[in-house]
Amino acid sequence: MARAIPTSIVLPADELRHLLTAAENRSVNVRGLGPEAARELLTWFDRIAALFPALEAEGAHLEPERVRWEAVQAALRRHAAELLIELKPLGGLAAVRRSLPAPPPEEAWWWWLDRARQRRLRRQLLSVLAVFLALAALLAGGYWLFNRLFPVDPTAATVYRYKLEGQTAIAAGDLTNALAAFEAAAATAPDDLETQAWLAALYDVLGRESEASTRRERLQQTVAADPAQAAVVNDDLAAAYLALGRPETALALVQEVLAAHPDRIQTLLLAGSVYESLGRIDEAMATYEQAAAVAAAQNKPEQLAVARIRLAQLLQARPFLPTPTPVR
Repeated sequence: MARAIPTSIVLPADELRHLLTAAENRSVNVRGLGPEAARELLTWFDRIAALFPALEAEGAHLEPERVRWEAVQAALRRHAAELLIELKPLGGLAAVRRSLPAPPPEEAWWWWLDRARQRRLRRQLLSVLAVFLALAALLAGGYWLFNRLFPVDPTAATVYRYKLEGQTAIAAGDLTNALAAFEAAAATAPDDLETQAWLAALYDVLGRESEASTRRERLQQTVAADPAQAAVVNDDLAAAYLALGRPETALALVQEVLAAHPDRIQTLLLAGSVYESLGRIDEAMATYEQAAAVAAAQNKPEQLAVARIRLAQLLQARPFLPTPTPVR
C-alpha cells in the first residue's frame, strides 16, 4: 500500500531520513509487496537520489545517510528478481518505465533492473554453455574413436545436431532460428522427449499457447505411461525455461524433481544454474557443493568436474558481487 510522507516532516533532511528508513524496510521485504508498493519504492529511490545533491549543496553533512543509501541500494539489487515479479501485474518494469513522464537516466539503475537482469542471464547462459562445450571438447577425441568403432545411428546424430543448433540460437537470442531447429528435430524424431520439452517451452515463451499445450500434453502422456520419465521431462523443461529467461518457472520444476530425488546430480547442477540466474548466489554455491559431493560418492567424474568448475567460478567472482554495507 502506498504511504505518504508524514506531515510532521517539514525539512528536506527529515524527508531524506524518513525515506531511507521506509526504503530500507521495503527493499528487504519485496516479496508480496504488490505492484503499486513496488512501483512506489522506485519513486522513493528517485527522491532519495535527488535529495542528496540538493542537501549537500546547502552544506549538509550526510555521511551516515550515504552509508544507509548504499545499503538500501545493495538490498534492492539482491531482491531485484522479486521486484520484477511484483511489477508483472502492471505489465512489468518496462511498462512502468514507459509510463514515466520522461525516460529515466542510466544512473537511475533501479528503473533498468530488467535489462540488467537480461544481460546477466545472457552472460550466465554463455558461461554455462562454455563449460559444457569445454567438457565436450575434452571428450571429443574419445567420442570420435568410439564413433569410428561403433557408428552412431544417423537419425540420432541429426537430431543432436538440430538440438545443438537450437540451443546455440537461443543463447544468441535468436528464437526464430531456435524454433526452426527444434521443429526440424521433432520432425526427424517425433518421440524425442528433450525436443518436445524445448518446443513446449519455446511455444510458451513465444505466446503460441495452443502449440505449447499440445507439446505439454504429449509429455504428460509419456510420464503417465512411464512415471520414471517424470524427472527427465522436468529437467528438460527446466533447462529450456532457464535458457529462455524464465528462471522462476525453471525453479519450480527442479524443486519438484529434487523433492523426490534429492541426489539426482543432473538436477542439482541445473538447480545451481537456476539459483545463479535469480541472483541467489549462496543457494547456488550450496547446490553445486551438494552436486559435487553426490557426484564424488557416485563416481561420476564428468559431473563432478562441472560442479567444481561452476563452484570455482562463483567463488572467484564472489568478492565482486554486491553486498550490503553495514549501517553504523
